[in-house]
Amino acid sequence: MIAGAPPRIPAASSRGALGRALQWIAASGSRAYASLTLLSGFLLFYRLGVRGLFEPDEGRYAEIPREMIARADWLTPHLNFVPYFEKPPLVYWMTGGLYHLIGEHELAVRLPSAVFTFMAVLATAYFGRRLLGRAAGWLGAAILATSVLPVWFGRIATLDAVLAGFVTLSIFSFRRALDTPDARKGIRDAWLLSGYVTAALGTLVKGPVGAALPGLVIGLHLILRGRFREVTRLRLLSGAVIYLAVASPWFILVSRANPGFAEFFFLRETLGRYLTTVHKRTGSVFFYFPVLLLGFVPWSFLLPRALYDAWRERKAGESDAVWFLAIWAASVFLFFSFAGSKLPGYVLPLFPPLALLVARTLLSVSPAPAPRVLAHAPWLWISVVLPLAFGIAAVALPWRWIGIHTPGVSGVMRGVGVGWILFGILALLALRARRPSVCLALLAAWVVLPHAFAVRVSELIEGEYSVAPIARASAERLGPEDLLVDYRGYAQGLPFYFRRRVVLYRHIGELYEGFRHLAPKDRNRWFITEVRDLQTIVRGPGRVFVLSSWKDIVSLIELFPDLTRVSACERYVLFSNRPLGGATSVGTTQGSALRISRLARSARAPASSGVRPAVAIGWPMRSVSLKEAPSQRLRSPGR
Repeated sequence: MIAGAPPRIPAASSRGALGRALQWIAASGSRAYASLTLLSGFLLFYRLGVRGLFEPDEGRYAEIPREMIARADWLTPHLNFVPYFEKPPLVYWMTGGLYHLIGEHELAVRLPSAVFTFMAVLATAYFGRRLLGRAAGWLGAAILATSVLPVWFGRIATLDAVLAGFVTLSIFSFRRALDTPDARKGIRDAWLLSGYVTAALGTLVKGPVGAALPGLVIGLHLILRGRFREVTRLRLLSGAVIYLAVASPWFILVSRANPGFAEFFFLRETLGRYLTTVHKRTGSVFFYFPVLLLGFVPWSFLLPRALYDAWRERKAGESDAVWFLAIWAASVFLFFSFAGSKLPGYVLPLFPPLALLVARTLLSVSPAPAPRVLAHAPWLWISVVLPLAFGIAAVALPWRWIGIHTPGVSGVMRGVGVGWILFGILALLALRARRPSVCLALLAAWVVLPHAFAVRVSELIEGEYSVAPIARASAERLGPEDLLVDYRGYAQGLPFYFRRRVVLYRHIGELYEGFRHLAPKDRNRWFITEVRDLQTIVRGPGRVFVLSSWKDIVSLIELFPDLTRVSACERYVLFSNRPLGGATSVGTTQGSALRISRLARSARAPASSGVRPAVAIGWPMRSVSLKEAPSQRLRSPGR
């Protein structure tokens, strides 16, 4: 059986400031959970539903469950009312259930990510204290809760945070099952059931990777530790039955309802995504090194020491638990490093073991005499330089030059930068005074306190990445018979905010597989490729609204100079083919040719010129105030 005793932390750990604080918190379960809930709850749930949905992921994962409800079809996912086979439906079902509870709101879309990140934090605390001791468990959970990448993905609507939550629970459950003696067979079977069920639920989030990662971690651990015979304790045959009973029904039913689904999903979306670069999300085998370096801020530069400690203990044979955590982190990192498709969120499952390894290293360092603290100082010195570097960058960076045009962002970021510089200076002073516990507390505060400013910045720049400002200003103007056209693109939040299907002009993208299943009549109506077909719609008797990005606005106005501008934000402009009250007409009146010419020149001008099309033609950048009251936000029925 795998040794279940936590590795020995030096007894002096309880005498250090950090150790004493953690021992006081950990001594009471209620204090520990309350502290962790306050910390993680603030970082994950503060103003979670205020910002508009960012393109493209959040719009996609908001619209699919809305269409499940609208079509009364919970089996086959649809996006813009086109069959969408790229991902399984569990998160869509969660979001659809939340729509029934709290309405079709941004909060409902992001809650699954936030909740499962929060669950991963609590699971790290619970299982970490059994692997490494109470103090290490709670400190590891706090490190995970204050790391940049888990917090970021916990606040946006994607599948990665939910998958990471299920994978974390599955791996921890299998480890607990292996640690449980044969005399407690009922408890061991309960942990095995938890491991297989959470692996199956992870499969229903993002496919077979939900089971592959727990299997890889546990299998490698047993092999590398020379305990492969203990695989019989995992009851693989019974586990396979449980796994298939939970995961397979949806795959069977959707395959029967949609011929060709199985080939597309398992070959192209699963094997093709891992083995090939067909999805064009490529990167070298070193892709995840900077992701890990930046995503684990402010604890990144403590990782080398933590991994060195794990390697040293492997050679000494001291700690099976530490070696297990190191294998977990390394196997996930290498698995995705050699994948054909790479995105930052893929490696979220390696953050819980890394957080626990860093926590153990900190507990062994914090109470040590000054010479030993100085032995670790290089990593601490590099870590405390981070707030200074980020602060200087935030103050000095010309945000408008890198594509952020929203008024007010520079001022907010400079305020954040000043705060980061202050934290960096205080951390340097604490380290110089040989107070590493104070230094580490300041590093954690560097993440927690500026978080509110970062949330505010994301709200300020929503017009750069979201159609929400357009919808708030214009959605109520559209009648049930009006058509909405997306010109040369697909803003995936558009059907969600406007509550209708969108006509796409010269764009198919990820809808291609579903497009193939449409009847010819639907293809010709909702996917337009010819200019004459677009002209027939826009110049027809009905009222039509056309959304364009700023980069495509020149060609649109050249085609339809009589369009009326309805609203605009930093990324998009909405037009109508009919005059509306309070709208601006481009028109063919005197001077329109000159305005279009100026618009064309400014749209093609270098970014460094600082000229934007809205300025050249005299249009306001936005038709709604950035400081609008909450009551002015677009409300959906039932909100």
